[in-house]
Amino acid sequence: MDKTLAILYSLYDHQFFTPYNLEHVYDDVDQIIIAYGAFEYYPEIKKKILGYGDDNTLEIVKKFIRDRDTENKIKLIVQDVWPNYYSKRVEVQKHIDTDFFFNIGPDEVFIDNHIKKIKNIINQYYDQINAVYHPRIEFCHDFRHYWGTHNIDINKPDSKLYNKYIDILNQAKQEKRIIQIDENYSALPFYNRPVLWNINDMSVIMTVSGYKNEEGLYWERDDIDTSLCHFDSTPFDDLNITYFDNNIIRHHYFTAQEPELHFLQRVVYYNKVRQPEKKIDDLIAEKKEQYKNWNKESIKNMFFSKNSRVKKSGPFEYKGEYPTVIKHHPCFWKKNIN
Repeated sequence: MDKTLAILYSLYDHQFFTPYNLEHVYDDVDQIIIAYGAFEYYPEIKKKILGYGDDNTLEIVKKFIRDRDTENKIKLIVQDVWPNYYSKRVEVQKHIDTDFFFNIGPDEVFIDNHIKKIKNIINQYYDQINAVYHPRIEFCHDFRHYWGTHNIDINKPDSKLYNKYIDILNQAKQEKRIIQIDENYSALPFYNRPVLWNINDMSVIMTVSGYKNEEGLYWERDDIDTSLCHFDSTPFDDLNITYFDNNIIRHHYFTAQEPELHFLQRVVYYNKVRQPEKKIDDLIAEKKEQYKNWNKESIKNMFFSKNSRVKKSGPFEYKGEYPTVIKHHPCFWKKNIN
């Protein structure tokens, strides 16, 4: 019997991408679980920056369910206010009925047929793996440019982290416990997890497309986001149970808004979460000033993990393949046709 795959969404103010994303994944997955609702502070921040706080994402989802969900794949969970990502993901996990699942942003899409490839991997290697890794390309400003990064201390031979993860990788290679690996890839930590990073192309990161839905999984929280962990260890500490595929491409389209507005909404919200005592008006004024100096290191770091120290940044021109669903997106045409 074929193994099943669920996709998990955290939605609010995602009307730019939601209808395209749902259509893109619906036929290839077995379950879609959506947690809808705003995080604290966000509606107020949006209203102050854009002048309005309305959001029609929920209406889009309900229409999609009514018109398209003939197989009853979609579970919709609605709550007016969610404290953080942790609360959404803990709630969503209770409703997973599939063998594998993955989280995806509404602005993240795969190249055509790549979800089918993931399902094929899951079916072929189910008893041997607990996660599927692949590259993710981070777009910025528009659909034509992405961030390029050079990795930091981890690439230095004298780095403790470098030696630790290279040892893990070499041991796994010697014992022939790697499911698939390209010899150009090195094992490097990202978000404190060992992943594969192609040292010849620092323009992409590795990300997870599927986790095995097994006992012992739980979400570990931090100030902003969460990490999926296991009571025995993290699902990614043991390289022999992860399938790595550098041919499956997941795109993260950073924004369909004007860059400054997107920047302000994003960083003002994140900073408000970290510093709730700060007034929103003060944060907006501070970030507007920072945006004027785009090339400063502090601005680069706004768009990367707090664990990253960017030595080289984009944007670089993207010359790869686009998913069909994005080619149909109105913002794609506005920003790519002269």
